Amino acid sequence: MVLGANRNFSNFLLLPILLLELGAFLAKRASLLWLVAVFLLYLGVSMTTYAWSYLFDYAAMRGHGAQATAQIINTERHETRDGVGSGGVSHAIALSWHDEAGMTRQFGCIVVSERFWKRISAGERLAVYQIPIWYLEDEPSARP
Repeated sequence: MVLGANRNFSNFLLLPILLLELGAFLAKRASLLWLVAVFLLYLGVSMTTYAWSYLFDYAAMRGHGAQATAQIINTERHETRDGVGSGGVSHAIALSWHDEAGMTRQFGCIVVSERFWKRISAGERLAVYQIPIWYLEDEPSARP
């Protein structure tokens, strides 16, 4: 008796038939696939551009940014549906500082990481009211 002689090889014939059916299904919906492919390409390009813009702002701040001590003037607690943060909660802070010219500058609603929030708070209450920041002197709308 040959080993495996009693196996049913009809399962191996099923694979090419399934591949042909899948090809016919995709050919009928080629326009939908192109639409999905173009959307995914657009999504990838836009997300990459968004990430690079933050990277370049950060590099500019490190290169020729100014350092200051900012006051935390407001905190916000946000309940999230997707579970970001601990237990579906994220935190944001608003900052105020004096630039090198003596002008008061503010930037609000900066979402902070859970790790940073634990460093500046005691539970849900703020414990640290001043933090060091880097900011761009020539761009008032840039995030510190």
